[in-house]
Amino acid sequence: MTDLPLTKVAEDAATITLRWNPVAGVGYRFTREKAGGKYSHTWDASRSTARFSRDSAWYSVQALGGTASGVYPPPSPPVAAIPKYGISTGASPTNAVLDHCKEIGAEYVRFDYSHDQTGIARVNRVHRNGQHVLLILRDNAAATAAYWRDKLPLRWYEIMNEPDLNGWSAAAYAPVAKRWCDELRQADPDCLISLPGHFKGRDAASSATEYARQVCATDADFDVWSVHFADDDTWNNPSSGWHLMFPHGDRARGDTIREILDASGRSGVPIMSSESHAFYREGPSGQAAKVTRFLGYTETPPTAHGQPLASVAIYRVDYNESGSFDSSLLNPDGSKRPAWQAFKDAAT
Repeated sequence: MTDLPLTKVAEDAATITLRWNPVAGVGYRFTREKAGGKYSHTWDASRSTARFSRDSAWYSVQALGGTASGVYPPPSPPVAAIPKYGISTGASPTNAVLDHCKEIGAEYVRFDYSHDQTGIARVNRVHRNGQHVLLILRDNAAATAAYWRDKLPLRWYEIMNEPDLNGWSAAAYAPVAKRWCDELRQADPDCLISLPGHFKGRDAASSATEYARQVCATDADFDVWSVHFADDDTWNNPSSGWHLMFPHGDRARGDTIREILDASGRSGVPIMSSESHAFYREGPSGQAAKVTRFLGYTETPPTAHGQPLASVAIYRVDYNESGSFDSSLLNPDGSKRPAWQAFKDAAT
């Protein structure tokens, strides 16, 4: 049986119309999630569209005779333990930005999630694009996990974004993270949980390693430790992000995230960067080189004492999301910067 790719050509409040390229056979049969196992059919082998009631999570077209079949939206790629290359879009990605994330070859897309129709639509768009999502949770952890449990092949959540830069001390964050981990696990035992997506504790006066100590002092069940300082690639001093993550011999014994995770029985918990910034100020070629280098940290760390990161998400795609070049992979006019192509070259 061959694939029969389905494309949406029209949609309104009540219906959705899908199109395919006709294949050899005697006709087609149609079904959808809410059809209760029932099918309709046509004997017209030249048929290339079908209109369905817009009430289901998926729709199916099968060529009679078993020669080809298709499902819309298309299934996501097979689940890796942790997808390797991602884009962190910013809080409110547009459809155009989400589609850029598909074109650029990102395995996953990270953004702030609200459990409402806007948030759900964004997740569905990424899923239809054949990618995974890393959803930053600010509330509604249990409801979110319960809703997506049977709808996505990989349900991946990050508990807050840079809590240390938003007033959360390590002591305040840890019990909340523990509670949300419990809620997520109860609603979806197989989901993937990352935390805390932190920087260096500047605003909350808690260091990066203190965050690790406080969270690991609880019995929070999480899968990945996420940081936003893995782009400190050339700062060879104890405050460098890589010196905070892995022991280099210039910090107190036990005062790195890797050591704290290991000492708490979490030696299997990897470290990832859920935001790596290749800044516009580096210039076109410099920014592109940093994107290549940051993604390469999943294979080769920048220091001899470091370890490869489980995953890296580059921040971000579109200048127009904030009115600042910052880390944008696009120019103000929407054209692609060399850094955009650098990501695509590394990811595809």
